[in-house]
Amino acid sequence: MSSKYNIGSIQGQGSNVVVGDQANITSTVYLRSEQSLQREQAMAEIRNLIELLPTHADMIDRPEKVQKDAKAMEVALGEKTLKRARIEELVRKITAGLAGVTALAGAVDAVQAAISHLFA
Repeated sequence: MSSKYNIGSIQGQGSNVVVGDQANITSTVYLRSEQSLQREQAMAEIRNLIELLPTHADMIDRPEKVQKDAKAMEVALGEKTLKRARIEELVRKITAGLAGVTALAGAVDAVQAAISHLFA
């Protein structure tokens, strides 16, 4: 974290201090939040699932629907503001669409775990 302050002719860096009419402060924080890391993990898991879908398309009832929902989740995870209800709805749809496809069970579990950690 970097903090700079300017009070009249006094300048400094450190604690956040602002005094007087002409005082101003600039504070910049560059941290990767835990949620940012969890979002990246969820994005990696859904991308992994998307890559696996074409290989197992013959085992999926409606592969184009599952592919569409997975891509929609990737887009939803990339948005600036996460919409929890939308993402959880997509998880349910993908899970239902892949029910019984044991070859993708691990990938589906990984997506579900990443999403649950994201909103925990």
